[in-house]
Amino acid sequence: MTTKNQPHLVPVTIESALAESPATAHIGIHIGVDEPLDHAMRRIMLSEFDVAINGVTHADDIDLGVHEARKALKRIRGLLRLVRDEIGYEVYRNENVVLRDIGRILAPVRDSNVLVHTFGDINERFGSALSPAASADINAFLRLNHRRLRASVVDDQQCMADLVVSLKSSRSRFVGHGTPSHPDQGAAVRDEFASIAGGLARVHRRGRRAMRRADEYRDTASLHEWRKRVKYLRYQTESLTSLWPELIGAYAHRLDDLGEVLGEEHDLAVLRSTLVERASTFPEAAIVVSALIDHLRVPLQERAFTLGRSIYTEPTNAFVSRMDSYWITARHTEG
Repeated sequence: MTTKNQPHLVPVTIESALAESPATAHIGIHIGVDEPLDHAMRRIMLSEFDVAINGVTHADDIDLGVHEARKALKRIRGLLRLVRDEIGYEVYRNENVVLRDIGRILAPVRDSNVLVHTFGDINERFGSALSPAASADINAFLRLNHRRLRASVVDDQQCMADLVVSLKSSRSRFVGHGTPSHPDQGAAVRDEFASIAGGLARVHRRGRRAMRRADEYRDTASLHEWRKRVKYLRYQTESLTSLWPELIGAYAHRLDDLGEVLGEEHDLAVLRSTLVERASTFPEAAIVVSALIDHLRVPLQERAFTLGRSIYTEPTNAFVSRMDSYWITARHTEG
């Protein structure tokens, strides 16, 4: 989970990166209308690093902590994509790989926990379709599987120590690079829309392509790939909400809704695959639950594509131009 070359990010002083001024203290994950872009990116990312670190070190509920940590890592990766053209591909790639690998270590803990709750929802809704014994057997298997996977990560002291060190090392690079002690490690992200235009365009365009591919194949892999692109665009537009809260906020909320629908669909698909793999353990129940899941996934997919077509109705260039106009209007008004 370490990179060969210690990558650099947008340079600000440690003091300005860590300190929230009265003008920015209340805006959280949003870029302040009058806040320098390099300061905003650093402020948000450092805050998300803290969420991730706290989630795996101090959470009262480790399952919830892991979930929050993974969300924080995804937000950071989305914002890295936003300023990728400014920080350079090598820096982006190196940090993204570190954060991706940390997320992959935590993923089984979150995913196995979700399967328990997903089956619980199905059983509550269609409990009469299964015998009590079959339902209990599947529930016991899923819970045991979750405890086993959680123990393999959370109870492995070396694994957790390495993970936390990687998180803290990555966080420190966001703080330390570009300071007077690292004068050759790059320039600040320019405080202009051009700094994020390419990142917005890339994520929006790939989301549109992923939606078309998912619509064509309707398979788990393509739907999941689309979901990832939706989440990155959600985190990016969410960070820009302060420019025009009513319009951008509503757009980000619709992306969040789409991500939730695709997430529910994905959880059902993973549960189906898990039960099919263990069909020999409870053959009849696996067949029944798989049929129920197939029944539930169809309307979720249709809802996702209905939402997706409305969200991605604009060509990418038109979308980016619209965001540019919001930026100009908001910053001009504030100035």
